[in-house]
Amino acid sequence: IFIVKNSYATILVDNIKNLNGLYNSDLHYANEILKEGMRTPFFKYTCENGKKSKVFCYLKHRNNYSPIRIEIPTYIFEKNRQYIDGIMDMIYYLIVVQGNSVNPQVRPIAIAEKYARETLSLIDINKDTIQMKLTATMNEQRGME
Repeated sequence: IFIVKNSYATILVDNIKNLNGLYNSDLHYANEILKEGMRTPFFKYTCENGKKSKVFCYLKHRNNYSPIRIEIPTYIFEKNRQYIDGIMDMIYYLIVVQGNSVNPQVRPIAIAEKYARETLSLIDINKDTIQMKLTATMNEQRGME
């Protein structure tokens, strides 16, 4: 399951006649129609070549904040259809208990990000690279100058 923030996708507004021309993006559409704790119906999208397919919906976790898109590969969605409502409830719960409306994420991801940032602050990459006598790539070297 993928959670996408700040998407400018226009799959819905470009392809659903009743939405076409009324909204700038799918996120704009979702933001206008959803109230806190609500989600859109699921939509299925298949790439033009037919090789990749996903089912997605938009979830509004808080009023006055942008909804998020939740994507599930179609084969996983179909195989686990009986669990999807419970999974959606759990995702909403994990976003709410995370406590940061400005940066909506499921709690385990938010904790992992904080841990990763804290770990990175303990390490001086430039100093450690020099001490280990590692050779920087051209892009890394450019950033150090």
